[in-house]
Amino acid sequence: MNDIGLVFAGGGGKGAYQIGVWQALRKLNLEERIAMVSGTSVGALNAALFLKGDLDLATNIWSRISGDALLPFNEENDDALFSNKGLKFFVREALAAKDRANPILCYVTCKRRYDGQIKYFELRGILDPAYRRKILMASAAIPGIFPPVSIDGEEYIDGGANGDNVPVHPIFLNRLPVILVVHLSQEDEPCRGQWLMTDVYDLYPSESLGGFLSGVLDFNAKSAEWRRNLGLSDGLAFLCGIDRLFEKNYVSERRSGLIALEHPLFSNDQQTKNDSSAMAAETIRKEQEAMEKIKFEQESVQKQYEARISELKRIAASPQMTTRVLWDATVAKYARTIERVQDLMAQDELQGETSPRLDQQMRAFLAKCEKQEFHIALVGAIKAGKSSLINAVLDEELASTEVTPETASLTKFRGGNTDCVSIAFYSREEWDVLWESARKAGEDSKFMDEYRELNAEAEKPRWVGHQPVYVECENRERLKEEIRKWSSSRSATHYFVKEVEVYLKDFALPEGVILVDTPGLNDAVEYRSDITKNYIDRANAVFVCVKADKLSAPELSTIYSVFSNARYQPEKIYIIGTQQDTLNDPVEDWKKQRKSWLGHLKERACYGNMELAERNLISTSGYFYTLLKNQDCLEKKRRYQLFSTALKMECEQEEMPEKYDALLDFTGIDYLRRRMNTDIVSKYQDLLRGDIASGYSLLKDNISELMRRVRERQEEVLSNSAKSIAEIREKEAENQRKLEEARRDQEELGALFEEIKKDASERKKRISKAIRELGGTQK
Repeated sequence: MNDIGLVFAGGGGKGAYQIGVWQALRKLNLEERIAMVSGTSVGALNAALFLKGDLDLATNIWSRISGDALLPFNEENDDALFSNKGLKFFVREALAAKDRANPILCYVTCKRRYDGQIKYFELRGILDPAYRRKILMASAAIPGIFPPVSIDGEEYIDGGANGDNVPVHPIFLNRLPVILVVHLSQEDEPCRGQWLMTDVYDLYPSESLGGFLSGVLDFNAKSAEWRRNLGLSDGLAFLCGIDRLFEKNYVSERRSGLIALEHPLFSNDQQTKNDSSAMAAETIRKEQEAMEKIKFEQESVQKQYEARISELKRIAASPQMTTRVLWDATVAKYARTIERVQDLMAQDELQGETSPRLDQQMRAFLAKCEKQEFHIALVGAIKAGKSSLINAVLDEELASTEVTPETASLTKFRGGNTDCVSIAFYSREEWDVLWESARKAGEDSKFMDEYRELNAEAEKPRWVGHQPVYVECENRERLKEEIRKWSSSRSATHYFVKEVEVYLKDFALPEGVILVDTPGLNDAVEYRSDITKNYIDRANAVFVCVKADKLSAPELSTIYSVFSNARYQPEKIYIIGTQQDTLNDPVEDWKKQRKSWLGHLKERACYGNMELAERNLISTSGYFYTLLKNQDCLEKKRRYQLFSTALKMECEQEEMPEKYDALLDFTGIDYLRRRMNTDIVSKYQDLLRGDIASGYSLLKDNISELMRRVRERQEEVLSNSAKSIAEIREKEAENQRKLEEARRDQEELGALFEEIKKDASERKKRISKAIRELGGTQK
């Protein structure tokens, strides 16, 4: 019976350990129970060897391994320290043998380089040996160590590089009830407890297999032999210690659900490692007991209730998981839980219980979980200086800064292999909602006037519902032209663009960090401003841009709403006072404004303390920074703008070279960059996971509160229903008593009537007799 999944983690030279575990599986006659295998990096190579089934070949390859052969220095490519020529030989040798007589599924984990998307290739279904080699080469292409590998025109790298180094996901998707994970590091997070309706067993090395240099890059035959022997002894000890895993009826019981679930709906990672199973089982038992206490007098109603409860339980315990979240097991667990909540809330009994706000938060949370991307959103009113700030941070004028508001759709800036632009368009349903929102703004609104002026209606059939457009640009001028084409307010096409994504070959930020320019929060078309409001939930850090000359009620309202969405992490919000150079006295006036702003920001509704408020309130002059950096090639009009601003700083034109550094320092852009680097960029992956965990906690609290209110309301309804039933029954009894009394009264009246009738008859006879005796005649 094939009923167990096998997972090989990544770890370079430490991978010989997994061959020892394979030997243990064969010694215990358990190899034939493996239904499928998955692996990342060296784990993928070992998975491919396991697909072959030739243990002698695998042992022989690892016994002859050599660092000199496998790690030749790279003299052709600056992106990698070593050439992959030796790795090619290793992979070719590993794939030389035929697959098993009864091939099993074999998944290899790779990571797409330009966007970090994880992809699982299934080797059994790929017959082309050259294509198989490419996949294995890509999975082992450790960034900086080996060069990336091109597959189908896209570059891929090691799937474990901030991706999925322990690929349980593809095994779980096939719904195997038991999974054995072979780790290569004692520091790996345990996988057990993270997968509903599945038992995951984590096998860790009993001794450290080494660090990066002494383990991952240690391709030495003697070291490999020691690790293989350790894997054999650890494997035998571990597998013999979980005998129940291999009992005859265990798997069928596990599939049928006779063995209790060991995973709570909402759990904490540490509890998962320790005693969450017992807590979850107790919670489920109590919930079931509470449900079983509810009884209905009518058998048909009771059956309907029990069938519905069974369906809701099935949804809550469903092993189905999202296939969108493939970069982190814990994040995938969070996403699965929220998706189940969405399914439950979609049931008829709970329709209308979820507020639009909570529904938006859940959708934004799932979007945040989908990819390993850290989004820095710039939000604010129209013409608050968001685009100028982005240009300054990027040190290049890419975002439009025209006098008319340009950003009417989300515009994302991120790293890529080439300079290119990707454009997404509104669907027909989305456009209908936007158009209705525009009509509410009025037929004489600025939106409608410009829409008619540009004859945009003629363009609508071409672009609404259009598939995304992808344009590669040979140079930056072409790139800027494309950005203007799709986003400029003077282009009729821009009305139908939902999102513009700009990929930059030499992006200033690392892969995975994305700058997002958003529509103005005070856009006359409510639908477009709502895009920004909703995107605040999706963002991992928020730069709230407010013109330095004012902090009015609308700006304060925006700031408060941003903080309310991030109550667990106020430190991820930065208030940016933009366009400081437009103040009459930029330095002194800002000192006064800053003091006033801090009075609001220190309150509990914002940062909650003065120290954090002072740290995260930053003044900038993005446009002035751009003028300074490009002063040697400015056109006449912009030179005047530069000089007039410098004069405000008491700097004459001839003094600018001498005071250049001081002027740059005034703009605040270099300081903002440093803060971005220390606060975000250097640790964005940890921040991303922390932000998702905080978002999950917030959702858990909101959902728990919602369910408490629903439960209280239902209990009130049941209580009122019970009262109503009692009142009805009492009334019915009273009516029955009255009816009985009326019946008795009627009987008594009837008897009395009969007596009266009888008496009257007798009296009539007596009167008639008396009349006759007197000689009268009866008429």
